[in-house]
Amino acid sequence: MHAMRGRTWLGILAVALAAATLATGCTGAVDKTGEPVVLRMASTQSDLSSVPPVAYFVQRVEKLSGGSLRIHALDAWGTQSPDHEQQLVHAVSSGSVDLGWSGAGVFDTLGVDSFQALVAPFLVDSVQLETRALQTPFAPQALAAVRHAGVVGIALLPGRMRRPLGVRRPLVSAGDYRGARIAIRPAAVAALTFRALGARPAGYIPGDISAFDGAEIDPYTVMAEGFDSYAHEMTGNVVLWPKAWTIVMNRGTFDRLTPEEQQTLLAAGREAIDSEAARVAGDTRVAVSTLCAGRLSFRTASASDRAAMRTAVRSVYTRIERNRLTSRWISAIERLKATAPPDVARCRPK
Repeated sequence: MHAMRGRTWLGILAVALAAATLATGCTGAVDKTGEPVVLRMASTQSDLSSVPPVAYFVQRVEKLSGGSLRIHALDAWGTQSPDHEQQLVHAVSSGSVDLGWSGAGVFDTLGVDSFQALVAPFLVDSVQLETRALQTPFAPQALAAVRHAGVVGIALLPGRMRRPLGVRRPLVSAGDYRGARIAIRPAAVAALTFRALGARPAGYIPGDISAFDGAEIDPYTVMAEGFDSYAHEMTGNVVLWPKAWTIVMNRGTFDRLTPEEQQTLLAAGREAIDSEAARVAGDTRVAVSTLCAGRLSFRTASASDRAAMRTAVRSVYTRIERNRLTSRWISAIERLKATAPPDVARCRPK
């Protein structure tokens, strides 16, 4: 990570949690001796400083439980593989770790398509709309469906807006995508979308997208990973989808907790929504300002360009709306969208 060294308080938190783990032992079982129950939570992020909600969730769990529940956060889980998010979910399901923090989009590669409305192409285009979508009755239904992947859903949280980043070519019009090799986080909807646009999507190992023509990514990640050293154009008025996040838990570990402890985890997850939405908006503003001061420019797609892209992905909607939950959630989001202006990334005139 290139730009995140200043946030040392999270490093202090990680050290404190590690010390607590050494003192009490990492276990998903309820401790009958009166010692705190320590749960291990894995993150796909390469640095705790890039995921403050992990720290917020940790703090809320400890506070709401009166210190009887503690979480030891493990970062960079499986990040040397393009399928590291799938690996994380499998690690939670198998009990290798107690909790996991992973993108919601990955679940449709694991047989769970309940989040596809949230990541449908060009639908959710602002943090405000994403947060409202998570406040509908469909969000808890979607989260509950992760049981089909062998885990328990603890929280569904907002994330940053993912935009087209041009690495070797601009990605402004529908025609720009034809034949382009696009870096994506593994997700069925993402793959379907780029194929519908004529592109060739592929997963990548975090930290380097220089071999691709473009990527679906957010400004903050571009800044933090230093991708602007070789990628110079992002389409600022096109949002592909948000990178919503889940916290999931091993089923056996969850069942061994008391009802009060279970409710503590769920409450901490619900309370993280507003803080995460505010952080996403703030981090994006900082990232756009920083990138504008450097070498990255934000391009503007015309109304006809955006319309052509939406037309190209109609087949994606036809496919995902076969699921009743997805269809109803998309309809609800479309109604909410009328009163939620899109987030546009642009540089201020100098």
